[in-house]
Amino acid sequence: MKTDKKARMLVSESILRQLGTLEEIDLSPIHEECMGSDDLLAELITLYEKNALEFIGIGKICLQTTDFYQMGLAAHKMKAGLAMMQTYSLHSIVVQIENCCKNDRDAKHLQFLFDCFTVEYPLVKTAIDDAFKKLQKQ
Repeated sequence: MKTDKKARMLVSESILRQLGTLEEIDLSPIHEECMGSDDLLAELITLYEKNALEFIGIGKICLQTTDFYQMGLAAHKMKAGLAMMQTYSLHSIVVQIENCCKNDRDAKHLQFLFDCFTVEYPLVKTAIDDAFKKLQKQ
């Protein structure tokens, strides 16, 4: 079973890389909304990361219990933060997760989407960290 999950993760990562879903993150509009405060932007990034990790934790539990309702709520909660940080690749995945929970209720497809999120998130986190460092140098 672990081999199957690892294989799915590798396929998911391969698909995401081929599609080029990882866009460059531009934090300057958010930095402007933070009135140029690096500390406030850093706090928003920390909150974003905590929410993403919470979503991953809740997602794992919901997938084990096939709780589509709670998974849908968790996905809905994530959408605003993902949109605010302009992480559209993750936002797209979360919208699909929410739709799957509301409409399809297909556990295998939901697992695939969740795996896509867990593969994409570290890539996006690195991009955000790099963009923040770049912004601080300016």
